Amino acid sequence: MNAVESILRPLSLEEKTGCKNLSVMGGLGSFLSDFLMKAHTDGELTGEEYEKAAIIAQSYDKSSTDERKCLISRLKRIISHSPDVSGNTPPPSKKSSSLGKKALEKPISKPQKTAEAYLDSAVQYAKGVGPSLGRLLSRLGIQTIGDLLSHYPRRYDDRSNIRKITELQEGEYCTVLARVIS
Repeated sequence: MNAVESILRPLSLEEKTGCKNLSVMGGLGSFLSDFLMKAHTDGELTGEEYEKAAIIAQSYDKSSTDERKCLISRLKRIISHSPDVSGNTPPPSKKSSSLGKKALEKPISKPQKTAEAYLDSAVQYAKGVGPSLGRLLSRLGIQTIGDLLSHYPRRYDDRSNIRKITELQEGEYCTVLARVIS
């Protein structure tokens, strides 16, 4: 399934559910931003189509239900490479419309990092790690966040098995509960 098809399916679901922004987790706007960038980098959308669609994606979450219906139909036309012949414009909202000149003049924000990009980031940039702990982790062969997540302990000590000192055997690992009296 290409990126455009991945966009069209949730758009259809969003229309069926009344444009309540519940078709994808996290909201349709952020979902669209990710997949529009993928469609653009894969060559499925031209730069102009991407810019128009990205403006729609940015304003989708803040729009009213009626505005969302128009935005979905516009977005479908853009990504299916159809000209806008219907002249559909979103109805004015009771508040100031988020689709005014200001929305069109805003620069398109940089796309968010994907999970793969985070996993390839240096481990020192993970929260709470820093450069000094990053150097220590590199001694263990942990260079990226992905390496850190896939670094498993070499053993697991089960400390729930508590034994008395008289029950201990040589070479056995176990937990002992004792009181030292001096």
